[in-house]
Amino acid sequence: MDQTKVQPLDPEQKNNSKVQIQLHTLPSNIQFAGRIVFHNLKELELGALLWALTWGNNQQLRHGLGMGKSFGFGQISLALDYSKCKFFPNDPVKNLSSSSEQVESWMDLFTEHMKHATQKQEGKDWNCTTQLLNLLAMADPDSATRLPKKMELRHMSLSKKEFTESKKEQKGQLVLADYAIASGRCKPENWHPPQGTAVRKETPKVTPNEQQWSGARVTYNKNSEALTVKKDNQEATASQPEGKKLFNTLPQDLRKKIETNQFVKVKAIVSGKILIGVELDSPPENTKKE
Repeated sequence: MDQTKVQPLDPEQKNNSKVQIQLHTLPSNIQFAGRIVFHNLKELELGALLWALTWGNNQQLRHGLGMGKSFGFGQISLALDYSKCKFFPNDPVKNLSSSSEQVESWMDLFTEHMKHATQKQEGKDWNCTTQLLNLLAMADPDSATRLPKKMELRHMSLSKKEFTESKKEQKGQLVLADYAIASGRCKPENWHPPQGTAVRKETPKVTPNEQQWSGARVTYNKNSEALTVKKDNQEATASQPEGKKLFNTLPQDLRKKIETNQFVKVKAIVSGKILIGVELDSPPENTKKE
């Protein structure tokens, strides 16, 4: 609770009941017991549920419940009471135990599934994805103690009208750094943006030696991992590894269309016969099968 900081009300707010609320908090280290009932889950799905409840048996991480979570209230950890767990398989011949080894085997099924899925889609281990790294960093209460001095996590002041003033700031200036990097959970040099969603919203700057091709046809060679664009009998290519990197910056649904030889147009940045950048030129729904 050292991180819990509630703003005091100024004189104007004290007379305005609309901005006031009372929280009745519970003592720390208090314990509750409950149960979860489920039906017709596959072993993989059960492993996902158990992993989400226990963070993969990581006792350092917390969930947040109730009001006041942004002030540090409601931090809880969940643990399984194996002696009271009961699992009944649909197959009456099959016998399932409620041991910790059995539960961990289901969680292992889930983690292996996620590793395989992210390796196939993003070319990286699930444990190294930006989504999971940020999630685990935010679930770790100690992360807040490792933030840089200039990165203070707090509510915007109502009396100073910070929220109103923030809307006047230039877009992007008040965006927080990725929590996993700021808290030291991941080193900046090992950080990579999620692939398949990073589409530039602004037109990139083109140097005098570069050209911008609007409406270029794009193709991708899986074997050579080369990305090629064609426009007006001209052609430019990004060879491996740049070709794969550029390909992975496109949305996943668009990548699938390209891989199945559907007609997809992009805006390309080329230098001579070298492709150095791509971005969407038209909405994905305007693509057509050749």
